[in-house]
Amino acid sequence: LDATRRLQRLFNALAPTVQIFSLDEAFIDLSDCRRLYPDPFKFGELVQDAIQAELGAWVTANVGISWNRFLAKMSGETSPKGSVSQITQDNLDEKLSTTPFADVCGVGFRLERRLAAIGVENLYQLHLITDTELKLYFGPYWSVQLRRMSLGEEPDLFSRIDVNPHMKSVGRSITGYKLCDDEDEIKRVLYNLVIEVTSKTRAM
Repeated sequence: LDATRRLQRLFNALAPTVQIFSLDEAFIDLSDCRRLYPDPFKFGELVQDAIQAELGAWVTANVGISWNRFLAKMSGETSPKGSVSQITQDNLDEKLSTTPFADVCGVGFRLERRLAAIGVENLYQLHLITDTELKLYFGPYWSVQLRRMSLGEEPDLFSRIDVNPHMKSVGRSITGYKLCDDEDEIKRVLYNLVIEVTSKTRAM
């Protein structure tokens, strides 16, 4: 939690428009500070240096650059560890055709399985499917979201950041110190976790 707060302070000190996406992720909009940061790659290196100065040299950070948040995140997810990378119009089709769904924000495991069932293994292959077929396979909501992603556009998931720029989810986890197959004990642990998550949700 301390590291997360320090990261968020660091992000907010770099630019006026910052959207926190998760415990260790943020979208930094450079539109209002292009004179200060004319080169996005140099800005990415600045971010990496600032993170290491704040948290330690052992911390690495990927920086993804693009014209929207969906593609910026994809760029960061698919680039080598500790690198700065960019998705442009020139390499967009390549990224869409080579990025596995595991690295596509908005496509969960169940949706990935449904896509695999019709022979779709990447976003670019959706160009071969008509809007009518997409709607038939995935319904009125997901057909639109998948089409947006196949064009490199932001799906609806990212618009929720604009509505609630703070906490995105509530969670609680526990790591056991021994294997357990006692059903009553497992139920007690799950019950306690649910109680804590409920308390956090009410506090929000």
